[in-house]
Amino acid sequence: ALTNEIGHTDFKRLGQGFGALASWLAESPARHNDTVAMEVATAILLLQNAQENFRRRGMDFAQQVDLMVARLYACIAGNPVGGNEELPLL
Repeated sequence: ALTNEIGHTDFKRLGQGFGALASWLAESPARHNDTVAMEVATAILLLQNAQENFRRRGMDFAQQVDLMVARLYACIAGNPVGGNEELPLL
């Protein structure tokens, strides 16, 4: 994956989260719903923002990745995070 080629741990973790969610959805496309779609969209925006501002990433980028990866894996576990939970900053 491209995120692995970059050689940045947080990008790798985010890429691995995407990969895990994609595999989970490929096993059963019926798992896709609005909540999963919103988490994927948020993760894509976080990754895109980090890529566009690679040299100017904030010190909190690792924390934002932690939050996003946890949210992706929560979807896989069948426990999507509710709207009141903390969201990654975009």
